[in-house]
Amino acid sequence: MEERVRCADSASMVGSRPNGPALMMLRCYGRITRGERDDTLELDEIDRQILVLLHDQARMPFQELATRIGLSRAAVHDRVKKLGQSGVIQGFELRLNPELLGYPVLAWIGLLTVQGAEAYQTLRDLAQIPEIEAAYVVTGHFDFLVKLRARTNAHLQQLLFEKIDQVHGFQRSETMVVLSAAVDKGSLEPILYQSEP
Repeated sequence: MEERVRCADSASMVGSRPNGPALMMLRCYGRITRGERDDTLELDEIDRQILVLLHDQARMPFQELATRIGLSRAAVHDRVKKLGQSGVIQGFELRLNPELLGYPVLAWIGLLTVQGAEAYQTLRDLAQIPEIEAAYVVTGHFDFLVKLRARTNAHLQQLLFEKIDQVHGFQRSETMVVLSAAVDKGSLEPILYQSEP
């Protein structure tokens, strides 16, 4: 299935669905062919400038972005919208401090579970545990890598015994408690996307 992509300076093309999946290589005036994904997007210099500025201050008003880049507010708005529709910008989120909210203990859990279709039930069970920030399907010794927050070490132990060990297909886990965040960038460094590779 082929789909035309609307560029900021081409009102004649039909835009892709809002919040749609990242498709394959996306080019201005180009075509997207579903099924041949490499999940990359060709960005021009203006798109890169927008991303760098939003990386530093995600709540920057469109007018300020426009002034810094040298475009109209409407053109910047269209480009940000295009970056969102293409999946490059996945949203603007609120980052909370878990420690100040009573969850200072951070643990990573390597989880070994059943294989095959039953693993989907394991994922559903993990999604129901509110203390889990993220769960990743990984290669290597474990099937899943789980990021979990707890109030205390005793609370962590309770979560491991009463929730993690009870998920569907549980076989074994290994827990690593984080002592400190030596490097936590929160997202890609702008240097990775601010210029042509």
